[in-house]
Amino acid sequence: MAAVTCRKGHTVEVPGLQCWCGELPPHALEGDGRTQQDQRQSPRLCGQCGIPLAGEDVKCWECGVAVDQSAASAAAVAVALVVRFPWGEWRHPGGVVLVGRHPDSPLAGPLADYLGVSRRHAYLTCGVDGAFVSENPEEPSRHGTFVDGRRVAPGAQVSLADGNTLRLGIGLTARIVRLSPL
Repeated sequence: MAAVTCRKGHTVEVPGLQCWCGELPPHALEGDGRTQQDQRQSPRLCGQCGIPLAGEDVKCWECGVAVDQSAASAAAVAVALVVRFPWGEWRHPGGVVLVGRHPDSPLAGPLADYLGVSRRHAYLTCGVDGAFVSENPEEPSRHGTFVDGRRVAPGAQVSLADGNTLRLGIGLTARIVRLSPL
């Protein structure tokens, strides 16, 4: 299947899915009558550059613009995502979450000893359209992100399902143990 680009020029390899930056490919707006805002998964994005924000960011890591905390609250999450890591199960809070060793990641503590996992390794998105994993195309992880053994291309968004194996870098494997409607 041919890759398409979002309105900001990032590659979206699976048509109909939202880009990691929050934009939809132009063809995703055709035919269903919904606006782009209606189709979004309501991730927490920087209002200046559109980069997904993680945790309780008070400023965007990409452009440095302060984040309006009142506007940063994520919309209601339509699915629940639980990931089983070697240290235990973790429930996704909804929206876009940074996964990595960076202090902005809610998983930074447990990931501190996994040097094969980048500081800003990947993003897990959970919203009304399901759950997805993606990598930032401008800063991809060194050792990659894999879903069921297939590498996630930088900038691509890969859908997650119950039972998927998620590998982050070298030496860290997790399993999607529950992806269900709330």
